[in-house]
Amino acid sequence: ISMQTPTGFRLSVRELRIEHWRLDENRRIEFVKGSLRGLHVPLEASAAAPAARAVRARLPTPAELGFSALEMEMDFTAQYLGAANIAVLDVDGRSNVWGDVRASVQLEGNAAAFARSQDQLLLRKLRVDFHGHQQLLQLKQLAARRAGLSNAAWAQGLRAGLQQRARVERWDWTAGSLYALQRAIEESRNVRITLEPPGSFPARNLRLVKPAKWSQELGFQLRAPAPPGVGDADARGDQRS
Repeated sequence: ISMQTPTGFRLSVRELRIEHWRLDENRRIEFVKGSLRGLHVPLEASAAAPAARAVRARLPTPAELGFSALEMEMDFTAQYLGAANIAVLDVDGRSNVWGDVRASVQLEGNAAAFARSQDQLLLRKLRVDFHGHQQLLQLKQLAARRAGLSNAAWAQGLRAGLQQRARVERWDWTAGSLYALQRAIEESRNVRITLEPPGSFPARNLRLVKPAKWSQELGFQLRAPAPPGVGDADARGDQRS
């Protein structure tokens, strides 16, 4: 099976299993539960390896770290709430790059849009949880080796580069999200990303928004573990940076 998502990603699936489904009064599917095996999402090819300074200044992509594709196995449930024109997809998956991934997405559109005009779907909410301490740690170690740095020096350089970029580009992230990003770099533990656009946001435009506008246009929030007694790493406040 090969398809393209509303956000423009192309993917293929080796096996799709449907365990249960339910039809509405119009004989349209309103609920389905199943699993995907052999989910394959090609990653954009990386050019020549970035210089050490460039690696310190930003997070490397999986492709730059040698991954040619995202491979996943997942279980899912999907339901369409016809009265509200909302579809909800919940996923529990395991990936070669990020470890265990749990995601929930809400898309808005009428039945015709979901069937024939996916580019018209609106993103209402997206939440992604990464539970891959070992995978995230390995990515950090690999990036440090490619830059010719120790793990600590690479993390310090990355933090400094991101802080400078945030100032120059005037990122509108909350202070809590910026702090959570630093914690994720330091600890490489679980990470939660939430998007909840304040208005009618076309899902197809998701990749077009620059980090400087993630908070304003996408309702972006980032969370990561914090030291004992602090709680979530975004607990330092919700002020803009």
